[in-house]
Amino acid sequence: MLPDEKENASEEEEEEEEEEEEEEEEEEEEEEEEEEEEEEEEIKEEEEEEEEEEEEEEEEEEEEEEEEEEEEEEEEEEEEEEEEEIKEEREEEEEEEKEEEEEIKEEREEEEEEEEEEEEEEEEEEEEEEEEEEEEEEEEEEEEEEEEEEERRRRKCGSAGESSGKAGLHSQELFHDLNGPPVQRLRTLLSELLVMQ
Repeated sequence: MLPDEKENASEEEEEEEEEEEEEEEEEEEEEEEEEEEEEEEEIKEEEEEEEEEEEEEEEEEEEEEEEEEEEEEEEEEEEEEEEEEIKEEREEEEEEEKEEEEEIKEEREEEEEEEEEEEEEEEEEEEEEEEEEEEEEEEEEEEEEEEEEEERRRRKCGSAGESSGKAGLHSQELFHDLNGPPVQRLRTLLSELLVMQ
């Protein structure tokens, strides 16, 4: 082999080696780029997953907060209802107590009125009894006075016939006068006055 041919061959070999090296470098670069892209993809996926997880966590937190708010609202409503019920029950009890007090008051007033009426009736009866007793006493006194008058007249009368006859007639006339219309009128007037009192 000639020297020129050797040189050419060595140059070709060098060129081939250089080309191979370049190709290898290119392949390495491509591999590096692919690795970088894969890493970037992985990072991106991880970031997306993290974002999704964060979003899910936020949604869960929001749901929990909403549930808590709803529970609080329900509790408040229940408390308000209970307070309303208690208030209504108290008002009803107060009304019932007032009604009972009113009834008791009315019953007492009625009892007092009845007692007063009974006392008035008793007083009226006592007054009537007293009036009747007074009338009876007056009548008895009048009768006693009449009897005494008759006795006196009889004693005054003599034992003689004319005098006795005159005395008898006189006593009868006096007795008749005592039982006559004027005396009866006085008696009726007295009894009417007593009744009016």
